Amino acid sequence: MPGDGRGLTGLLGRVLEDLAAVVAGHAHLARRELGEDLAAARRHLAGVLLLATGLVLLFAGIALWLGQLLGNPVLGLLWVGGVLALAGGVVAARARGRLFRRAYLASSRREAGETLRWLREDLLPRLYRGRR
Repeated sequence: MPGDGRGLTGLLGRVLEDLAAVVAGHAHLARRELGEDLAAARRHLAGVLLLATGLVLLFAGIALWLGQLLGNPVLGLLWVGGVLALAGGVVAARARGRLFRRAYLASSRREAGETLRWLREDLLPRLYRGRR
């Protein structure tokens, strides 16, 4: 019967509903991954702030001690500041490459790719064959 949902229109309607459910699933996975990444980033940031505070105090003490040895506190600050600037530049240059190579939302991208591949290689050819 034409109105019983078994025809091409009913099939396309079910396919579109299933496709909408898949897209919603992908969005949910991406939100979940981002939430986990943000939680880890917050914990990491807290640790980095504590470490930075400790390092500032440590290096200030080293600079003052070195300044006493050199007879001028400013020279101690310049030496410690120069060494830290050089080390920071090396670390930042190395970290920059790793940061841009990181695969963000890896699971979401993989799932979306599998869905697109399924649509292109399986579903669309079957629908096209069904129209003949």
